[in-house]
Amino acid sequence: MKRWTHIVLLSICGCSVVATSAGAQADSTFAQLIIETNAPDAFLSVDGTNWGRVGEGPFRISYGQHRLTLTEQSAETWSMRQVSHDLVVSDSLISLELKLPLRYRVEAFPSSAEIVHVENGQETRLGRSPVVLDVDRPLAGDIFARMEGYESVSVAPGDSLLNRHTLILSPVLLTNDSDEAEWMAPEESRRWVDYAAAGVALASAGLAIYYKFEADGYDDRYREPGSAERGDPALREQAERLDGYSLVSLGVMQAALGFLAVRFVLR
Repeated sequence: MKRWTHIVLLSICGCSVVATSAGAQADSTFAQLIIETNAPDAFLSVDGTNWGRVGEGPFRISYGQHRLTLTEQSAETWSMRQVSHDLVVSDSLISLELKLPLRYRVEAFPSSAEIVHVENGQETRLGRSPVVLDVDRPLAGDIFARMEGYESVSVAPGDSLLNRHTLILSPVLLTNDSDEAEWMAPEESRRWVDYAAAGVALASAGLAIYYKFEADGYDDRYREPGSAERGDPALREQAERLDGYSLVSLGVMQAALGFLAVRFVLR
């Protein structure tokens, strides 16, 4: 009886050794992948297959050559950021830096203002608003919006993954020379009209920005992958309605600025 017991125990031990050896051999075909990123909520895909959020790592990846793609969590209405990397896995532990580019979006009112980046006295023209810029490193210095007949406005670029700025330019107020003081009195009596028009322009610009941000929020919810609200027609309708309000406010602002421009020309 004892002999049969020994045989059974030896058989069990032998199977365990074989299973352990087979498991070790299977594990030897996989490596541990650690990804350093500035966007932990972004989605990681390997060879076209979605592996989930990159922040959920580390990941178990097979040896060999792979194509890794990092895609931001949700698509903005003004395009989606994505970065890819070809990786050859040959070690048991892989540490990889995979980061999304930093995005800068600069809007200005009035629209089509010139946007420039100034750093250490060096000026780089970025284009006319709205401007969208993707870079690997944060911008230093200042970003300026300028347009003839308006006072320039600047803002610090920021160093977040998404940096969005809205700059409002104020008209340059023209004044008469002291030699023409006799004409100042009647003009001063109508100066409130200029102030009122400027106030309407600024208020309309603020409303246009507010409605645009609200519309973008509804549109993001409409487009967000995996969301229960994705594709909801009500969200799309609300986004379009708010976009319409933003355009109306922008039109009122442009009309007020046009009125001021005519006043300055005729003055």
